Amino acid sequence: MKKTFSMMLMMCCTAALMLVSCNDDNSGNTMSDSDAKITIDEMQGTYQGVLYAKIDSRDTMKINLTCVVDSVIKLQFPDTLLANTTSNRALQMALNAANDSRELKAEYLMGGWYDSNHTTTFIYLFPQSIVKENLLVSDTHHKVTFAFYTGVDSPGLFFRQSGALNFEMTVGGIYYDDKLQSDLNRRLTFYFKGTKLRHSTQDV
Repeated sequence: MKKTFSMMLMMCCTAALMLVSCNDDNSGNTMSDSDAKITIDEMQGTYQGVLYAKIDSRDTMKINLTCVVDSVIKLQFPDTLLANTTSNRALQMALNAANDSRELKAEYLMGGWYDSNHTTTFIYLFPQSIVKENLLVSDTHHKVTFAFYTGVDSPGLFFRQSGALNFEMTVGGIYYDDKLQSDLNRRLTFYFKGTKLRHSTQDV
């Protein structure tokens, strides 16, 4: 299922890039400024869903959480998932012991309509870094920063009819005390799949 989801996002990315190069196409696929505003208004709200990663063809622990969308996308990113980004056992233990979370904010841009019925919209995310201040690693406090890839490397889909929001975010670097470390456990991608709560106060 996750492979299918990733393939869908890659296909949508390709479609969006093709649409950018075909601004004179009158098929209705190109998103205007007014289209983007309408879609952003529709996308805003609270989503109930699951956040997870995939390692060696297996899903990691799945975390049920809510994601809030207004001018940015916001979710509480748990340390228990973040621990999977590193091969450093001491850092893994520190993150699991902390058992905390930090709000992650991601700006987003509309990438254009995906189909002529205007039902699915492609988005690009620009997530902030996750910074863990004074994290106790092997009896020493460190500032540990988890930096995400942005833009094309953080795609998402908003399904207008169902109110579903899917996106992925990939950790691309780990810094100890602002120095880049080499113990990143591959380019680990996290996936969120959620559905908008219709009773959200933001929809009233």
